[in-house]
Formats: sequence, structure tokens, C-alpha cells
Amino acid sequence: MLLLIIITIGFFSHSETVPNGYDNDAVSIALNAECIRQTGQDEYGVKSPLFFRSLDDNKAPLYIYLTSALFSITGPKLYAMKFFSMVLGFLSLVIFLLWLKKDQEIAPILSSERFAFWLFLFALTPWFLVTQRLPQGTSLVFVFSSLQILCAYEMIKNKSTLGSLGHGLLVGLGVYAYHNQKILFFGQYFILFVLLFWFKNERSKTKFILVSLMMAIFIASPFLWDLLHERHMIERYSNVKSSTSPVFWLVKSFLNYFRHFNLSNFFILGDLNLRHHHGFGGMLPLTLLPFLLVGIVHGARKLINQESFFWGYAFLLLLFSFVPGAITFEGLPHALRTNCALFPLFLFSLYGATQIKTPWSKTMNLFVSMSLIVFLFSISYYFRSYPEESTKYWNAPHTLLKEKLTQTDEIAPTNHSYLTIMDRWVHVSRHKDYRYCSI
Repeated sequence: MLLLIIITIGFFSHSETVPNGYDNDAVSIALNAECIRQTGQDEYGVKSPLFFRSLDDNKAPLYIYLTSALFSITGPKLYAMKFFSMVLGFLSLVIFLLWLKKDQEIAPILSSERFAFWLFLFALTPWFLVTQRLPQGTSLVFVFSSLQILCAYEMIKNKSTLGSLGHGLLVGLGVYAYHNQKILFFGQYFILFVLLFWFKNERSKTKFILVSLMMAIFIASPFLWDLLHERHMIERYSNVKSSTSPVFWLVKSFLNYFRHFNLSNFFILGDLNLRHHHGFGGMLPLTLLPFLLVGIVHGARKLINQESFFWGYAFLLLLFSFVPGAITFEGLPHALRTNCALFPLFLFSLYGATQIKTPWSKTMNLFVSMSLIVFLFSISYYFRSYPEESTKYWNAPHTLLKEKLTQTDEIAPTNHSYLTIMDRWVHVSRHKDYRYCSI
């Protein structure tokens, strides 16, 4: 219990000052959330929008509406957004590990002190720790990704109707959380039906998958309607690709895929954008390397040999999770667009730990001990040096506020309180250090 308390304190440590500011997305989300709270309209006067024009980014709505509800309790505070995101992410990780303790294969490595070891590794993994401190829709991906895997586990392994409904609900709601979940909406069911074709002796699972599909379509129907008519999702992805040529786009996407799915991104360099990474090492701790490699190899074997429908699903889900980043052409590798891969990576790390046999135990203990020293140094670097090193990455909101103040003619006149809201934000930015302020 003491270890769990220490890990929790470490995860939330210096949450107000690391990182030492907020980016354009956080400020824009907060502005729209406050507009929704006060007027029921976004900054452009659109009533209860399905997608927010914000920064011409067509942001998904779920996080903005949740933030609006949060502001009703806390007032419009940027730090409240950040802390809310961190709590959601940490709880999703704890639930993920506790749920997997029910699995007979994984349970032995999640007992007592071992549970604390994995929670420590996962919670302080740069990919998780850094991006979960961003108060924007990307922080919801970890919640949806982890719970989707758990519900798929119940649906596939236990043939649970409740698991099917939960899986469909989460996949459907996911399209309103973040852009990569929209791609995963189609990927999830493509994977499941491919597996039904491959595992001919598992056809009894068809009805459970269909229940999930119907629930997902029902929940996501407004998004699907928008996809066919308003095309906000297509417009969003057209903003982050460099060519309209289908052949060039496919070839480039194929090459981009392996800029994400490679050991350098995972363990050596990572995302070079200091908003997404603390700049020391890769996106994952080196300690996970042997576990992850063994887990992926065994997962692929179970798929090829038709031994496990669930591990086949997990393996294909992991491979597909890098597609949302691959089909875009800027700032690659991009940790946020591919953060839906993180919990599948965690899952295979746990599975790999169950497959490493006794003769390797001494070697593994030595490797884990040495790599943990490096990992602890990287965490120390994040809290000690990162705030100063990344300062320039958090200067954008002040520019955004100035730009918006000069674009008032674009604001729909129906949103009467928008300028009042803007005045408050600009006043704060002028008279306080905006990197540490709340409106």
C-alpha cells in the first residue's frame, strides 16, 4: 500500500508547474467550454455543436462538454482541466491492471509487490505521464483505449453480452473523444470480422460482436451522418497531409507507419515535440523492451496458429493503432495521434512477462535493475530540467488570445457573452504570468 501511495504522489507531483504552461489547444478548448457553459453556444455562436471549429481543427466535442461541466464546479480554471485529465488517466490505468488480475495467465505477475512494479513502470512511462498532463481530448484516449480492451476481453473470452454492450458503447463514444478514435471505430470491427473469418471454430462469437457493432453504430450515428454530409473528419485529416494524390498518399502513409512502429520511437528518440515528450530517451522505458518483444512474438504466434481469438484481436489492434498517425504527414512520429497504441503495448508487456521462463530470470533481473536506473534518471530529468527546456513550446496561448481579439468580426452576434469571456482571458494574460494562471 505504501508503494501505491508513493507512485500516486509521483504521478501527480508538480502537476501545476510541469509542464510550465498551456498550449493553443488547451486555451481554445477552455474558451469554448466557457462559452458553452454561459451561452450553450461555441465561440462562433453555433448551438451545441457536434464538432468545434476551434482553431479550424474541428475538435471532437466530448472533452469540451466535460470541461464545461467541470467549470460549473471549479470555475474556468486551466489547472482544473489538467488535474481532471490526470485523474482520468491514472484511474483508467489502475482499473486496467486490477481487471487483468482476473486473467489466469497474467494474474501471477500482478500479485502484491509486482502490481506496484507494473503500476510504477506504466504510470511514469513518458508516453503516459507527459501526454496525460495535456488538458485536451487526447487525454480521454487512454480511458477509452483501456476500457475497450477490457470490454473486448469480456466479450471475446467470456462471451458476455454486457461486455459486448460496453465495448460498443465505448467504441461509439470514442469518436466524440479524439480524432484517432474515429479511425479506430472502423478498425475495431474490421479486425473482429477478419478474426471471425480466420478462427473458423470461433463463429459462436459472431452474435456478441454484432451486438457490439449495433451499439457502436447507434451511439456514433450523428458522427457517421456528419462523415457523409458535413465531412468535418475528412476536412480535419486533409489539414495534416501534404498531397491529394492517392498513390503518393498510400506510399507515404506506408513509410510513415514504420516511423511510429519501430524501436527507435519506442525506446531511443521518441516524439521530438516537447509538448508530447520530455526529450530524454524514447516514449517507453527501456525496462519494457524484453517483455514487449516476447509478448508481441507470442501474440503473433497465437494469431497465426489460431490459438487465441483475444490475443489475435490484441495483436491486430496494436498494429492498427499506428494507422491514425501514419496517414498524416506533419510532426512525425506523433505521440498524440498514436496514443491509442499505448495500452495494447502495456498489455503485451504484461503478457511477455508471463512467457519469460526461469533460465532467463538472472539475466532479466540484471537488465531490469540497470534499466530502472536509467528510467529513474529520465523521470528526474522531467521534473527537474524539462520545465525550463520546454518553455518555448508553451508560449503560444498569448499569441492565440491576441489573434482572437482581432477576429471578433468572425464571432456570430448570437453569442453575446463571447467578448466578455475573451476580455477576462486577455486581462489575465496581460497582468499575470499566463503560464501559471487560471482565469
